Amino acid sequence: LHAAIVVTYHVTDPVDYLVWNHDADNSVDEIVAACVQQIVKTQPWPEVRQMELGDLLRETAGLLLQDFGIDVEAVSVRSLAPAKVFHLVGDVAAAPLSDDEE
Repeated sequence: LHAAIVVTYHVTDPVDYLVWNHDADNSVDEIVAACVQQIVKTQPWPEVRQMELGDLLRETAGLLLQDFGIDVEAVSVRSLAPAKVFHLVGDVAAAPLSDDEE
């Protein structure tokens, strides 16, 4: 999945933001990405494309981030597209093919 998402938020409680987050700067990214992943994994792709994802992500991520002193004001989904990923299994340092093997 390839997604370009802009999240507008502000910190409501600096203590919660800094103390309860292992990496405060990445918290928003990770939680929004987890919310997108959950939506995409549980819904058919045609339905996902028709959803108002920005509003849905603002609500779901907003609830999760509230405990960390973050208020999500808006989420804008700029692009969302399926991506094919190839994963090499086995010996990735294989020798190149010889002329006889090509």
